[in-house]
Amino acid sequence: MLAEMDLKKIKNPALFHFWTDVLVRFADLDPNNHVNNVVILSYIETARIGFRNVILDGLDDESTATSWIVASQSIAYFRPISYPSVIKVG
Repeated sequence: MLAEMDLKKIKNPALFHFWTDVLVRFADLDPNNHVNNVVILSYIETARIGFRNVILDGLDDESTATSWIVASQSIAYFRPISYPSVIKVG
């Protein structure tokens, strides 16, 4: 779990070198009209795949088999995400 100090630092957009826009869909909402917590992980997955593709585009053919695994994920909720909107994932 991140310390309170880390949570404040992570809000700095300069920490992230790759950004992708994700469209919030109506189907992402829970009964309270907020984006469902599980869907947030799919937004992160979308960004991770985009980031991976950018990295692979810069590699030679022999290196494109490069991959990584996600060993752990943690989400700190700062405020609800609502529909309609486009969010930036870094």
